[in-house]
Amino acid sequence: MKSVTTLGILLSLAITVYSQQDVELTFTLNPTKVLVNTRPSLRCTVVNKPTDKKVRIMRLREDGTKYLIATDNRNSGDETFYEVKEEGVGTYVVTFKSINRFDEGTYLCEVQQSVGDSAVTKSVYVRVLQPPIFTHVDSKVSVKQNSDTQLTCTATGYPTPVVTWQREDANILPGGSIQRVSSVLTISNAQPEYRGMYACTASNLASSITRKAEVEVIFSPVVKPLIKERRQMIGYQITFKCQIEADPIVKEENIIWTFSDRNDVGGFEVNHPVTFLERNTIEATSKMVIKRVSKSDFGYYTCTATNNEGFGLTQFLLEESDTPQPDLTGVIAGSTTKVVSVAVLVLCLLVGQQMRT
Repeated sequence: MKSVTTLGILLSLAITVYSQQDVELTFTLNPTKVLVNTRPSLRCTVVNKPTDKKVRIMRLREDGTKYLIATDNRNSGDETFYEVKEEGVGTYVVTFKSINRFDEGTYLCEVQQSVGDSAVTKSVYVRVLQPPIFTHVDSKVSVKQNSDTQLTCTATGYPTPVVTWQREDANILPGGSIQRVSSVLTISNAQPEYRGMYACTASNLASSITRKAEVEVIFSPVVKPLIKERRQMIGYQITFKCQIEADPIVKEENIIWTFSDRNDVGGFEVNHPVTFLERNTIEATSKMVIKRVSKSDFGYYTCTATNNEGFGLTQFLLEESDTPQPDLTGVIAGSTTKVVSVAVLVLCLLVGQQMRT
């Protein structure tokens, strides 16, 4: 009888030890990337849980104490913050109704193995991310040429967003580099090429957002010749074009063409036809046409443009040619009303050469 009793005790101990060894616990967070004001879940799954033991889900406070949220499938915390349920056998789920930054911290899932034995515990750290939100972005700044200005872009979020600047057209930023990490982009000694759209991006582990800002540079006209030196035969047409960039834009009445037989910017205003084309808010083109070149037309022509910031100019040279030259349109306009294309002229020359041979 004694041996049977001893056998029963040993068998009971063996079952207890086996049961302790078989207790398994997993504790996960879903989703792993938690954004503020969302509904993430803590999922605790216990395999071979002792029938007389409870699963406890808790939050570990900063002082080391534990705040009980759930016991098995019952809510032991504040029902306004958590939903507790059991999914299947041995899986207990705590769902945050609307998680916020104050919910960040360490959470525990714990189950006691048996009387007097230590508990099996798993922990999960919940990091609550707040996507970036812009608090201020300069939408547009205006600066005069050679002056200084800055673009400001600030944002909040958790972790603190990293703010970067770059140009929308991917050109180099004023001062160098393609990208700059700063909430303030300083533009020193502003030049016309600095104008355009800039992009401010605020990024953290949650997401990235971008806002555009415009830089307007106010500058005196920059005048460029389409073709600086031209040659033409007497009696044929020649056209000059000057391309103008300025802010504020140059108006038609602020463009003057002058002529001089010497290489200077003086002379008198021309009587030849002048046309004006405004291409956009800062660009314009002025065109002057000499219908039939005469001996007195050879010399220097100056295109001068003016706005409130000052003036700019460019100079052209017209010299005599022994043969008719094509105009900017690619055709040769003669002293008559007929227009002869370059292709036809070349063809005629080739035919004439063949006949002579």
